[in-house]
Amino acid sequence: FGFDTACKVYSELIGNLLRDCLSSKKYYHFVKLMGRSASHITLECSLQTHPNMAIISEEVAEEKKTLAEITNEIADTICQRADQGKNYGLVLVPEGLVEFVPEIKALIAALNDLLSPDKSLNDLIKSMVTHKEKMVLVCGNLVPELAACFNSFPRSIQEQLLVDRDPH
Repeated sequence: FGFDTACKVYSELIGNLLRDCLSSKKYYHFVKLMGRSASHITLECSLQTHPNMAIISEEVAEEKKTLAEITNEIADTICQRADQGKNYGLVLVPEGLVEFVPEIKALIAALNDLLSPDKSLNDLIKSMVTHKEKMVLVCGNLVPELAACFNSFPRSIQEQLLVDRDPH
């Protein structure tokens, strides 16, 4: 199972979803593709299938796009298509996208530092019962920009960012 096989299988499935979109004319599909550290598969599948939008992680990093900018681009694409009477479509998203968004990359690095096993803060956070207590402690130890980024996530994502993570 290599690059070529993955691209062929994904492209076939994406093509099926694109046909479904065109026939039903009422759904948006967001397809997450393999590629934690590179968007090669997303790019190749995009070239083969021509989705309505494909997000390429390397472009996000190079252009230093924020999560809000990416979200706005997706929303703008959906609105432009809606203006044309096309309330359906497909967006390709590489699985490692968040690691390329500069603000999230910085947030994860700061949280890794705060929650390292060497720090007493890690034990303190684990001992806290309520989500609110954890958020006050974590945000109080982050620079304001990163605290704002952290607070922009839903509670479930915040909780996931605070548990022990395997870097792989």
